[in-house]
Amino acid sequence: MCKIGLTTKENPLDRINESITSNPYYELFNCYNMAKIKISKKELYNFEKYLHKKVGQNIYHLSGNKSEWIRMSPFEAVKEIEYYINRSFGKADLYSGDYEDVAHKLKIENRPDPMIYVLKSRVEYNETQEYIDYLMKFHKYPVE
Repeated sequence: MCKIGLTTKENPLDRINESITSNPYYELFNCYNMAKIKISKKELYNFEKYLHKKVGQNIYHLSGNKSEWIRMSPFEAVKEIEYYINRSFGKADLYSGDYEDVAHKLKIENRPDPMIYVLKSRVEYNETQEYIDYLMKFHKYPVE
């Protein structure tokens, strides 16, 4: 499960810290500093709207309103987000048709220590196995 959302805060961690009470297990995975490419607020909101329609399976609040939370691996969400950023804001190579990797220049990654993540979030290993295994490998923990 992951959340796709937009913030106009200079530091995305400030926005996350505001949301801790609504979900104390929330961890930043990736964020993209779209201000670097000087796009309008309208373009940002359209981008977020597109992602909410395109990416993953929506989760709904008890009120019936759509949440920013989706059922999708963060890895798959990153692929969709970066595809959209590169296709929408990168320049295409006239010969190959490939797009400039703009997303890489905008990306800020956060990879929490897996042991702290498990203790802090109190999640069961089998509930988030893919993510915890990824963090173990990322932080070069020995594998048994």
